[in-house]
Amino acid sequence: MDQDMLKQLVDAIRQIVDLLYQENIEAGYKALYIVLPYLERMIVETDNTEFQNELKEKLEEALHAMEDGDNILLADIMQYEVLEIIESYIEG
Repeated sequence: MDQDMLKQLVDAIRQIVDLLYQENIEAGYKALYIVLPYLERMIVETDNTEFQNELKEKLEEALHAMEDGDNILLADIMQYEVLEIIESYIEG
């Protein structure tokens, strides 16, 4: 995944976080639905096992938050966990 696409992914996740914090849940979930294949692609295409495991773990936590209907926790995980993992991956 090239740097431009990674930056677009980061921007999209920030938008999802904003939507969830604003309680615009439907739009946030729709945007998340669009982003998930790109996150999966990041996991599959990298050979950095630590990155793969960290991102998978945080996405599982996000899934549990969704299942529990805890949209603030979902936003927190996306902002403070998933974004940090991706940004550190981008920085190398």
